[in-house]
Amino acid sequence: MLGFGLVLAAPCVAVQDPERAFVELLGDRTVAFVHEPVELTLRFGIETSFLDENLLQLFRRKLHVPVQLRAESWRRPPGATTVPTRSTSAGPFRSVALDHAILDAELMGTVVRDGRPFTVFALRHVVAAREQGSLLLSAPSLSFAYATRFRDDFVSGRVPEDRRDVVITGEPLEIEILPLPDEGRPPASWGLVGLFSVSASIEPSQLMLGDRARLGLTVLAAGPADLLALEPPRLDGLYGFQVHGLVDDVRRTDEQGDRRTMTYDVTLTADVPRVPAIPFASFDPGPPPRWVDGRTEPLRIEVLLPAGAEAGAAGPVPASGPGPGPDPGPGHAAPDADGGAPRGDEIGEGELPPGVLGVGALLLALLAWLARGRGDGPATEERVTLTRARVAAAAAAVLRGVPLATASTTAVPAPGPAPGAAPGAHPAGDPLPVLTAFLSACLDRPAAAVMAPDLRPRLCGVGVPEELAARAAGLLDRLAAPRYGGPAPADGGRPELVVLVGEFDAWARGEG
Repeated sequence: MLGFGLVLAAPCVAVQDPERAFVELLGDRTVAFVHEPVELTLRFGIETSFLDENLLQLFRRKLHVPVQLRAESWRRPPGATTVPTRSTSAGPFRSVALDHAILDAELMGTVVRDGRPFTVFALRHVVAAREQGSLLLSAPSLSFAYATRFRDDFVSGRVPEDRRDVVITGEPLEIEILPLPDEGRPPASWGLVGLFSVSASIEPSQLMLGDRARLGLTVLAAGPADLLALEPPRLDGLYGFQVHGLVDDVRRTDEQGDRRTMTYDVTLTADVPRVPAIPFASFDPGPPPRWVDGRTEPLRIEVLLPAGAEAGAAGPVPASGPGPGPDPGPGHAAPDADGGAPRGDEIGEGELPPGVLGVGALLLALLAWLARGRGDGPATEERVTLTRARVAAAAAAVLRGVPLATASTTAVPAPGPAPGAAPGAHPAGDPLPVLTAFLSACLDRPAAAVMAPDLRPRLCGVGVPEELAARAAGLLDRLAAPRYGGPAPADGGRPELVVLVGEFDAWARGEG
């Protein structure tokens, strides 16, 4: 038994003797929510004088309190998870045997029962139920041996003459477990129960478009918490980043509390000044019970340009807000930190064919003229005219396979047919960045603005017909879906992209 070795003794008989001792299971609540930490206390007491004068050691290894506790369901409750905690008790502690182990029980002092003093000890354990229903703990038991008559032996010392073994049985414990309420549950619920703070980190914080980084989320509990219940968020739609997946998940308890750090592999896909605030929510069991919303602090990053980029756009993007921010308004450009045009990555494949340099020069020459037509106000006749000009030039470039810059403060020529756009022509490169650059040119906004959820009303705001704007937003969603775990278009999306750009071109030239 226990590997400690039994003390050899004369035959004895087990009896019930509830007047000498007691054992009980206590919960810090009778009703709890799923994943809510519940403190279970295994408490026992022995009549003080009886403990000092009559109890016998049960094992060869001497214990401070020579008793044997049995409470398997207290240690491993069925349907529950153990919650790691830091002990806040200063003791003193006394060694006892529990099932097949020796543990230190806290000395709680003395209580009086039926006019007699009892010395009380306690073992504490925190658990969290995984499912609604009942958390049922079977009755604990307390075993010990005692004698009332002793003789002194030269070899063995004090030897009991009337040893008796006693088994005391307590009562079972049942705790009702409630489900988390659906009413008021925020979309960003991570399955957390309790109070938490969440912080974000990114390494490195200086990135070029297309660079990979490690994005960390650290959840710190304000008290005991079932952090195993936390399902790592997918981070779908993290603005400006493609999330490839979870690469590390570490849980530890230190002097600050219980924490869990999840690390994601991400790629910078847009010229954004910050990692946006990430929403989360937890359930506070109260009282009163309620859902609590929270957000991480935005993280400043610096988006760098490749070596040899234009000097006017060499500085990092300023950290001026939690994301790309709203558009500046009618008649204004969206400058970068040093007054240059907003920057974006180049998309498309291959070198520029002959004649494209001349087109580029014309685009730059008309920059000031087109800047007057930007904005998000009503689609005035002047704005629609300017939008048609941008669309026609962008469609011509896409259908010829010309790389198109996503930083779209460049001007475009007057509307006209797409030079060299043969029927069935295919744009070069991955359809998603090609479409992003095309819509960026149509809106005359950075590529980051294209990936915003309000793309359709933005296109309508610059004069694009409702049906055409809805189709563009839908195609963009379908092309971006594989990057966030969704299905890819069956044909890759390229044929639909060609048709869509052709219809934009027809509208720009007044044919649709």
